[in-house]
Amino acid sequence: MEGGPRGGGAYDRLNVIAAAPDFHGCRYLAADLALTQPEHPGREVTRAYRRTVQSLFADEFTALGHARPQFAAQQLLLLVDGLLAAGATRPDLVPAASRELAEHIIDAGATGA
Repeated sequence: MEGGPRGGGAYDRLNVIAAAPDFHGCRYLAADLALTQPEHPGREVTRAYRRTVQSLFADEFTALGHARPQFAAQQLLLLVDGLLAAGATRPDLVPAASRELAEHIIDAGATGA
């Protein structure tokens, strides 16, 4: 979440990736949708990926002094999943809308908020 006064650099980069004409979606989300059996071994790979990303977000929120770093990390991961799905299905995606939501998550737990 580096860059900018609210840490939006990484999120801005995701918007660029998702808006690219050759972007076809997140492979982890695609795997989750394709693996219909809840206990399929491949699901552990996707779960591990999401745990890792959520942990990275939580660490960043903790470093920022966010009041609820784990909860904010869950929210941001949900938003990232949505952004990556929308990037694959909606070429008219408006990056500003998702960035504003990310900023809201960041600002909601900022020290002094």
